[in-house]
Amino acid sequence: MVSSWLGGAVLADDVPVLRGKVTWTVGQEVQSDVKLTVAATSVENGRTRRWRPSTPLAPLARYGQVLDISVLVEGVLVRLGRFQITDWKDGANGQIEVSAAGMLQPVSDDMLVESLGPRDDGTLRSEFARLTPAYMSAQFAPALADRACPKTMEWDKDRLKALYEIADAWPARLREDSWGGIVVLPPLPEVPVPVITLTDGADGTIIGAPTSDSREGSYNVFVARSSADGVDAFAVVTVNGGPMDPSGDYLPVPKFFSSPLLLNEDQCRAAATTMRDNSVRQSRIRQVELVPDPRLELDDAVELYIDRGTELEAREWGYIIGVEMPLTVNDGAMRIDVAAF
Repeated sequence: MVSSWLGGAVLADDVPVLRGKVTWTVGQEVQSDVKLTVAATSVENGRTRRWRPSTPLAPLARYGQVLDISVLVEGVLVRLGRFQITDWKDGANGQIEVSAAGMLQPVSDDMLVESLGPRDDGTLRSEFARLTPAYMSAQFAPALADRACPKTMEWDKDRLKALYEIADAWPARLREDSWGGIVVLPPLPEVPVPVITLTDGADGTIIGAPTSDSREGSYNVFVARSSADGVDAFAVVTVNGGPMDPSGDYLPVPKFFSSPLLLNEDQCRAAATTMRDNSVRQSRIRQVELVPDPRLELDDAVELYIDRGTELEAREWGYIIGVEMPLTVNDGAMRIDVAAF
């Protein structure tokens, strides 16, 4: 179910989608995007409607039009999100190919016109809210402990980068909700507590679950340092034990983060620890193909029951770091990327 909006006006409440997929990925600045194939024409109340954009006010034009996408599963409506149209082109058989990006894209495009520093009484929360454009909402988890921003801090033109810097220094997760707003959440627990079990075999929903494991981007030493004037604070956090221990054969592979928002060793250590946890859990990925399940989303902890009934049978736990959701029955299986433990 796809509707098109321009500001507060509905341009179309039922875009005729033939095929489509929505993708969410942890680690990308703009975390979500959508690809749609739309029919060239449809019939509404006995009249033919043409969907190829011909004016700036057309539902599939790219002049601020936003697609609101939901899926209907056995009578239950599940919102997937809001996405700003970025481009369209003529496809095969007169169909129209539409691309759109999550609502972090407008924030990325909306650069600051001049450098900006915090107010005298500015805190991480108040400055994050001030940097968030007026057309976006920002919600903060109550568990996040607020603290002051140093007055010497200054952000350059990249608005979205500044928001991520605040989140990384807090430390916190920056995510987009299904209504197109920003939510700021605490770091994930080091050990996942699964909210759902996915299985293969008889009565299971998993179709396939290959694993990949890469050394690229797999750090084991994490250094967070203050870059505030006159502050000499830093912390080093390492992977302790196991095959990635920097004192073993893996050898040290450091990653660095510096920010004037870090003012003491405790803040540096919290940022470095979050970097370590995120990096380690994303080095080994199990790509799971399964029957579409719109309940699954980024950061969900899942239990995987793989090769059930064989000698390779295994149970794994992990966090979802990527989702590819098909929108129609023509689009095949759903895929989730699970950072497996």
